[in-house]
Amino acid sequence: MIVKSEAVVLQVRQFGDSSKIAILYSKEYGKISVIAKGAFTAKNKFGGALSPLSYVNAIFYKKSSTDLHLLKEIELIKPLTKLSDNYENLLLGLTTCEFLLNTQLEYSASEELFVNLVNYLQLLNNSKEENYSLTSLFLFKLSELIGFLVDFSFVKEYLNSCNANSHISFFLDDISIATKFNSNYCYNFKTTTLVKLLDYHQKSFYSPTFTSYLTKDEFIEVAFFFNNFFVFHLSKKFSIKSLSLLV
Repeated sequence: MIVKSEAVVLQVRQFGDSSKIAILYSKEYGKISVIAKGAFTAKNKFGGALSPLSYVNAIFYKKSSTDLHLLKEIELIKPLTKLSDNYENLLLGLTTCEFLLNTQLEYSASEELFVNLVNYLQLLNNSKEENYSLTSLFLFKLSELIGFLVDFSFVKEYLNSCNANSHISFFLDDISIATKFNSNYCYNFKTTTLVKLLDYHQKSFYSPTFTSYLTKDEFIEVAFFFNNFFVFHLSKKFSIKSLSLLV
């Protein structure tokens, strides 16, 4: 049957001599894979809409007998042209796509996750100094919607007695403080980064406000934490390749 859904393009790769396979996160169907025949030719009818981070309306033939569906039409809903003009913001958007590719199951739709993703990309498109904070906020929302709420607010009193340059180790299973570090089950956070993250579990993309913005190094620390956190809880090994370009 022919179906239509809003979607964000997460990944695109060449298939054969003339086609492309795209992975979308759609509002109606969650993560899905589509094949765009002829998309790698001079007469490509899909245009720039078939690019990572595009916010689109996609029309495709959905078949129950396959996990690869035939893309019929795709059009931009709202161009996010500034993302490609800012290298760091582009990498942050691609980092988010990689997290979704590795944490979401096929056909497991979440309208709330989709709305958060679209709001995040639209804010990132116009973002300057708050870009790392916005991306960290999305990772907090992603963990919550998967079912693993990350809340660091309980360490507020503990931080008051810590040296500004010290670290705190957390168990990855329940985000409790670890008195002894184990690289398989724990993650070290700088106290200066934690101070900025205390209320992230309460923030919203509808009116995000930050008392202080995360730096690039602090964001990388947050992103590696969530990479380890999801690997631990989902029992699935993966690494976010886009992060290596930020380091």
